[in-house]
Amino acid sequence: MPIRIRVLLLALLTLNACGPQPLKDTGPTISELAKSRPPSSGAVIAPAPVPAPSPGVTPPDETALENYKRIAELATDPETKAEANRRLADLQVQIKEQQLVNDESTAAQKQSVELYDQLLKDRGDNESEGARLLYQKARAQQNLGEFAASAESLKQLIERFPRSEYTGEAHFRRAEMLYRAEDFVAAEAEYALVIADPQSKAYYEPAQYKLGWSLFKQAKYEAALSVSFDILDRELPQGELSDPTSTLKDIAPGKRELAQDALRVASLALANTGGGDALNQALARRSTTSRYSVLLYNALGGELLDKKRYTDAAKTYLAFADGNPRHPLAPQYHHRAIEALRSGNFVEQVVAAKARYVATYDPSTSYWSGRPASPEVLGELRKHLDDLGRFHHNRARADKAADKLTGREDFLAAARYYQRSLDLFPKDAKAGELSVLLADALQDGGDLQAAAKAYESAVSIGGAKADDAAYAAVLAYQKLVEDAPENRKDEALRKATQAGLRFAEGFPGHPQTLVVLTRAAEDLYRLKETDQAVGISAKVIKSRASDDLKRTAWGVVADAQFTQKRYPEAEAAYGELLKLSPASDPQRAKLVDQLAAAIYKQGEAARSAGNQPLAAAAFQRVGQLAPSASIRATADYDAAAALIASEQWSTAGRLLENFRSANPGHALLPDVDKKLAVVYQKTSQPQRAAEVMARIAGRSGESADTRREAAWSQVTLLDQTRDPNVAEAYDNYLKNFGGPFERAIEARHRLAELAQARGNSSRREHWLRELIAADAAGGRDRSDRSRFLSAQAQLELGRNEAALAMALSLKQPLEKSVARKKAAMEKAIAILTRAADFGFAEVTTAATYELGSLYSNFSRALLDSERPKKLSALEKEQYSLLLEEQAFPFEEKAIEWHLANLKRVNQGAYDRWVSKSADALAQISPGKYGKREKTGGTYDELR
Repeated sequence: MPIRIRVLLLALLTLNACGPQPLKDTGPTISELAKSRPPSSGAVIAPAPVPAPSPGVTPPDETALENYKRIAELATDPETKAEANRRLADLQVQIKEQQLVNDESTAAQKQSVELYDQLLKDRGDNESEGARLLYQKARAQQNLGEFAASAESLKQLIERFPRSEYTGEAHFRRAEMLYRAEDFVAAEAEYALVIADPQSKAYYEPAQYKLGWSLFKQAKYEAALSVSFDILDRELPQGELSDPTSTLKDIAPGKRELAQDALRVASLALANTGGGDALNQALARRSTTSRYSVLLYNALGGELLDKKRYTDAAKTYLAFADGNPRHPLAPQYHHRAIEALRSGNFVEQVVAAKARYVATYDPSTSYWSGRPASPEVLGELRKHLDDLGRFHHNRARADKAADKLTGREDFLAAARYYQRSLDLFPKDAKAGELSVLLADALQDGGDLQAAAKAYESAVSIGGAKADDAAYAAVLAYQKLVEDAPENRKDEALRKATQAGLRFAEGFPGHPQTLVVLTRAAEDLYRLKETDQAVGISAKVIKSRASDDLKRTAWGVVADAQFTQKRYPEAEAAYGELLKLSPASDPQRAKLVDQLAAAIYKQGEAARSAGNQPLAAAAFQRVGQLAPSASIRATADYDAAAALIASEQWSTAGRLLENFRSANPGHALLPDVDKKLAVVYQKTSQPQRAAEVMARIAGRSGESADTRREAAWSQVTLLDQTRDPNVAEAYDNYLKNFGGPFERAIEARHRLAELAQARGNSSRREHWLRELIAADAAGGRDRSDRSRFLSAQAQLELGRNEAALAMALSLKQPLEKSVARKKAAMEKAIAILTRAADFGFAEVTTAATYELGSLYSNFSRALLDSERPKKLSALEKEQYSLLLEEQAFPFEEKAIEWHLANLKRVNQGAYDRWVSKSADALAQISPGKYGKREKTGGTYDELR
């Protein structure tokens, strides 16, 4: 080497004694690494390491750089030239890393890489030199951004020179570049080697930290969490740690950021593995972390909040509270959960969290174990109770129409929160307001009994709404009356009335006082406290109450007086009530009815006292003062009845006639007709009475007995007046009613008489036969009268048949005329025999006489019969003898019947038919029966 060059090189080496030495790059500081935070998506990318200059190295200047270049150019000695190039390359790397110059930096770094490659060819086999050159080459490549090439150079270093002093740092630097290239699996392996190498203590902590990140990047969250816990176990102060701020402040500045980032990695890992639940499980697995669990919950919750994962943050805070139920900070973390949910606007979850807070930290819960609750917790309780009460109250009001069941549950929930707030904070400024809200919620929730008491409690607390609360209590008690079972109705009504009277007394100027007083009067009446009801009503009547309220008050007075049977007073009150009621009032008709009832009751009282004229006057007054009353017709009817009872027939008749005209379809018309019938008979008007009876008989609504009796009365009245239609009336009676038996027999008998009177023999015979048939079918109903009339009818019909038979003469051809006469005779005999069989003396004697006469007539008819023509005198004589022979038995039969009549004399039966039978015998056989003596109605000799 030339002397000049050697001298120059020595000078440069002297000048730069602290210059281009092998740089021990310790990598990025924690503060540099912590500057980058994971993006909101959660894809955390840690910063790539930036080499820092070795401490104590004086930054080179441009002159030194130029000198090395000149030496490398001028040197003829290969060793000197190589050394100059090495130093030139090192200096260029150093300048780049320290960012001392910017111009042509890339070219300089490339030159450095080329120089290192050349030097490696020339001197790379030497372990010390080769390791150093590969190390510096990797730095130059890193400066160029050729991270893969740089990593490869470091890999060659590690593989070729595993025991080099650069190996540990090479592993670390290679890990950093792999991490930057997002080859997290390879990076994890390199960081693990650094941590396992005792010679790499300088890189242990950053390698451990970056190992945690590498694991996290691979979603190896539990492993990453374990690494973070290792860091925290080492770096955090000993003892129980609960305050994140003071804990981190106590850590040395160089370690503080490392601990903070370890907490962050832990929180990120936990956020990806279940949040608070995952942390609870991790703490259960690793007991050493429990001393700083508060810091972990705090960090995890903060991380989740940063990511706007509000519900997960809330779960984390609640997980701490659940996992540490007796911890002093449990209420605080529960509060943080509420605030997290509030930040996310999760209303329902906020409500649920507040409800848990109240249930967990109420002074009566086991959390306090007899200790007094802290002011901070009580303050939160006060707010939460109020919020919960109002939330459920508002939701209940919204849901009430759509879902009554849900609304009711919310109302009662609101009431429970209001009540607890009042219990805990009875002297709170809002106690009065809360007590009213409590009562409102209870009422809307259906617990009216509790609502009423709550309203009354609000009144006792006082406040601006005390009067409204008192009124609401009255309304609640009134609603309780409506809902009470029948057996508890009066008890509920009494409470409502008492509440109303207390309200009226305590708040006389309230707009609803007179309304409540009026209602109280009504309720007192319902409770049969009539005197008090009248007294309260009088106050309303004398006040400046509206006409509506006065009408109600007068109504109470009127009804109360009526109930007490003070009917004149009731009449007066109803009269006042009607004065206040407009004609259009739908209740007016009812009031008129009540007025009429009060008057009518006075009539009833007079009637009960036996004063019929006074009763009639009262009943008639109903029509005068309450003509439209529904009881008007009844009153008129009763007035007529009272007039009848006092025998004022004419006045009663006019009233009853007016009743019929005014009430054509009234239910009392049947009774009116019956009374009219009596009046007409009493005033000698049988014809009009008959007309009334006809209406009664034809009315389908009457009972069968009533209709039948009316029809019979009509018939008898018509018969009495000799009405030309009486026969038709009798006939209609039989067709429509038929019975009873005796009356039906008499009706047929009378019809037969009427037919006879009109000379209508055929109709008479018809009714006689009807009478006979009716009697025959009478069975047990038959009487002596019915049998007698039937016997008489049989007798008359037999006589008629006998007359027909006797009127028949015997002419030729005799056999035919005899047959006709004999048939007619037999018909008459049968009827007369039946008549005689009834056993009535006068009928029997008459029938017996007719039978004897019938046989006698037949005998004479034979003797007087027409003779055949062209008979000789002898033949005529013989024919006459023959006829006498034929007539003789009939004559004998006639004698038998007449003798049967005469024999009845000994039985005390003697009448004109017996006498006529005796005369007939004298005519038939004068010699034998012509001479007789009658003594005392009997015959001396009968043969």
